[in-house]
Amino acid sequence: MVKTLALRLVVVLLTSVSAAAQTVTMQTVTIYGTVRDRVSGEPLPSATVSVLSTKIGAVTDKQGNYRIEALPIGEYQIRVSVVGYEPEVKRLVISATQQIDFALKPLSVERSEIVVQAEREKAILQESSQAIATLSQAELDKHRGQTLGETLRELPGVTILQTGPSISKPVVRGMHSQRVLVLNAGVRQEGQQWGAEHAPEIDPFAAAKIEVLKGAASVEYGADAIGGVIRVEPRPLPIDPQLKGELNLNLFSNNAQGAGSGLVEGKLGEHIGWRVQASYRRAGDAAAPQYFLNNTGFAELNFSILTGYKADWGEISVYYSRFSTELGILKSAHIGNVTDLVNSMQRLQPFFTEPFSYAIDFPRQSISHDLISLRANVQTDELGKVQINYGYQQNVRQEFDAHVPLGTDRSRRNIPAFDLTLFTHTADIRWNHHPVGNFLGTVGAALTVQSNHNLGRTALIPNFSATTAGIFWREEWVSENWTLNAGIRYDIRWQSASPFGSSRIAQQLARGEIPNRQTFQTVTGALGAIWQFASEWSLALNAATAWRPPSINELYSDGVHHGTAQYEIGNPALGVERSFGLDATLRHIGQRTRLELSLYRNAIENFIYLFPQVEPVITIRGAFPAFAYQQAPAVLYGVDGFFEWKVTETLQLYSSLSLVRAWNEARHEPLINMPSDRLIAGVHLDLPEFFGTEKSYLEISTTLVRRQDQYPRLEVPSVLPPTVSDPEAYQFYVQNLTLPPAGYGLLNLSSGTEFSLFGRRATFVISIYNVLDQRYRDYLSRYRYFADDAGRNVIVRWQMDF
Repeated sequence: MVKTLALRLVVVLLTSVSAAAQTVTMQTVTIYGTVRDRVSGEPLPSATVSVLSTKIGAVTDKQGNYRIEALPIGEYQIRVSVVGYEPEVKRLVISATQQIDFALKPLSVERSEIVVQAEREKAILQESSQAIATLSQAELDKHRGQTLGETLRELPGVTILQTGPSISKPVVRGMHSQRVLVLNAGVRQEGQQWGAEHAPEIDPFAAAKIEVLKGAASVEYGADAIGGVIRVEPRPLPIDPQLKGELNLNLFSNNAQGAGSGLVEGKLGEHIGWRVQASYRRAGDAAAPQYFLNNTGFAELNFSILTGYKADWGEISVYYSRFSTELGILKSAHIGNVTDLVNSMQRLQPFFTEPFSYAIDFPRQSISHDLISLRANVQTDELGKVQINYGYQQNVRQEFDAHVPLGTDRSRRNIPAFDLTLFTHTADIRWNHHPVGNFLGTVGAALTVQSNHNLGRTALIPNFSATTAGIFWREEWVSENWTLNAGIRYDIRWQSASPFGSSRIAQQLARGEIPNRQTFQTVTGALGAIWQFASEWSLALNAATAWRPPSINELYSDGVHHGTAQYEIGNPALGVERSFGLDATLRHIGQRTRLELSLYRNAIENFIYLFPQVEPVITIRGAFPAFAYQQAPAVLYGVDGFFEWKVTETLQLYSSLSLVRAWNEARHEPLINMPSDRLIAGVHLDLPEFFGTEKSYLEISTTLVRRQDQYPRLEVPSVLPPTVSDPEAYQFYVQNLTLPPAGYGLLNLSSGTEFSLFGRRATFVISIYNVLDQRYRDYLSRYRYFADDAGRNVIVRWQMDF
């Protein structure tokens, strides 16, 4: 059945391409194309395309695309303009349908880039019924060299789940991992993301734009988008025939990290563009304010290649990226027995506080991720726009233990305890039909095929295979002050597991005592509305259902998870998560002020969570806190947003707020591991030009995190477990498993400037994070039982174009 479905989808894809190619040859007088920034290559929304001496024209959409139909044959002057750019006029003889692209030059005036970005954000924010946070290339340049989670952590509604200073993953409105879908170059990122310490394998230098869509988005993106979507886009195909490049160099004081990236791009002839990019990061032990976090260094090497062909009928591109890293796991997180575990939780410093080192010792991880993305966009006269994407990914994750059984050769530590290889194929097709009256719409289909293989000494999860297929339809009705949208989707997933290893659950699988094959299917829907009730104000409402089947680790885990230093126990009886979410977003964009405030409520049936057990597990590798997967109805609700005020032409104040509340309705208590309340406030000052510098600034901000007081309490059982030999230490262990650390406040500084060096643009930025070297432990840090978070970090970034 799965093979038949896959074959049918391939036939549909090939048929669509054939139909599109035939339609392109039709001789009708229509012009269409894309308007881009000549420097960055980014699309320009809300640009006006006018056919001079006529009343014919169009406005570009949020992808920078425009289309003008029913244009009489003749010679015309076509003018394109948008705020912050020099207008461009082309004189052309139009005798048949053709694609006409424009690349506008930014105005050479102070703050023009910020003006253009404001217009771009205005177009995006007022066209979505859900809250969207966007980081442009200019904003990303201020965070180059950091992980995806660290890059996004200052956005409202986004926090990070951290496993030491080198591993962080984004948390969107209290949800992460399989509940937040990451799209990388149009392909859904698949890389053992079920692990709390399994961060997205994405080069921090490769992204040109990142968008975070907050809230359920299953209609358009399928399962796993129950909490939101993070879209990571590389730079578009080069449109400038001149050979160009960019160099980035970063230095981090806290862990003596050095990071660098190089990029070269150009064009071959009229239609072919290409780009090659590579980056390297190397870091040693991170430093808490009073000691080093031993064995937290890492080494990372990444590269990517993009090439594509662009013609009148559209564009096709091929993108390949490789991410590879080796990183250490905090040595003090792996404890030998319960007494030492309790002592470690009570200590002000970890057991191991050795001098700084770049060495990566055991326990450690080695990860590689290969991605191939094939994308085709075909613009036709009759069908509209057809988008076809195919992705292939191979993720290899090896985790090396710090211990081996007694009497075993120590060299066996070089054999991975876990050795997982995940293969993923994804394919999707989308048809964006031409406007029908006030209606715009998209019809699409998607297919994902996966297989996972164990090769290590032990196993946390079994071998498995999974196939997911879905179809959706989404329509939007647009008028002057109202935008209404609705969508519906059907998904089905087949997955099967085969036993590997000798764990209890593996043996039950082998004996057929628990099911190894499952089929999940559902229908999801969404309704949205945007009302622009004033020139500078709009109100967006969204209601959506979403779903997520239980993942393999939630069903079948049974063993020590080395990266998080905990013993995880799966639950084969888990059912499908289903959610119903409501969002309301108020937006304001004025001449000097900007505001976005979102209220949301997400009711989730069968919410799956990892809950601590009162008895730790003793293994041959040591003593580990035990966590078991459970399921209960839950409600998550909260508020997030930002406010910006341009007090003068050079002074700007800003703030953002994130609050989440989550309630376990079965246990009548808060859900565990929800983000603490967070407030960010800052001052941005533009500095005068001097000695050839421009766009200089100084920024001061503070991050205030409230102690989490919404957490479940554990009770010491009346009958102690037989493994407990120290009742007092055991009582401390149980009472502190869920106890949050104190709240904290951090002061941050940043200053940067641009200048000309050898006739080329160069940027210099220096930032200081945690200026006062404050000691703290974040509630979402997986190492908060053992050590403080990292202290002061001075970051120097240098970028140069050539």
